[in-house]
Parts: sequence; structure tokens; C-alpha cells
Amino acid sequence: MKFWVQMYNLPLSGMAEPIGKIPGNKVENCLEVETDRDSKCWARCLRAHVVVDILKPLRRGAKVCLGSAGPQISVEFKYEKLKLGA
Repeated sequence: MKFWVQMYNLPLSGMAEPIGKIPGNKVENCLEVETDRDSKCWARCLRAHVVVDILKPLRRGAKVCLGSAGPQISVEFKYEKLKLGA
């Protein structure tokens, strides 16, 4: 299924489309990252449109490196319009 996922705890330098695809692909398959015309995002979180295998548990976050020599950071995922239970 396709979901929009919000990614939190990214540094300001990570709020761009090419960097946003790194944690987006940790969720599953990242289709697109929501940015402005300059491929930047100035919101509180970065949003990515992802395809998720709903037969597997959803990831709540991931540790990612934003560059070859960059430090490892923890990115938190929040799925939009996801209804649990019932």
C-alpha cells in the first residue's frame, strides 16, 4: 500500500529531496519526497510517499548516515492516515 510518512529529527541539511530518500527507502520503497522547487523542505518534518508491505511490521524509525562521513542519526517515522485496530 502507498502511504505518506513524516520523517522527524533530520538536521536542516537533511531536509532536501536527495537526502530524504535515504530514510524514505528504509521504510520500504520511496516514490517521492515532498519539497519546494529548489528540492528543499522548510517544514518541521520531511514527508515521503512510500510503498509499504502491510504484511510486515511498520518501522517506527531508522538509524541513517547522511553522507559517507556523516554521523549516524535516528529518524522517527509517523504514518499519515493510518488507522489501527477495529
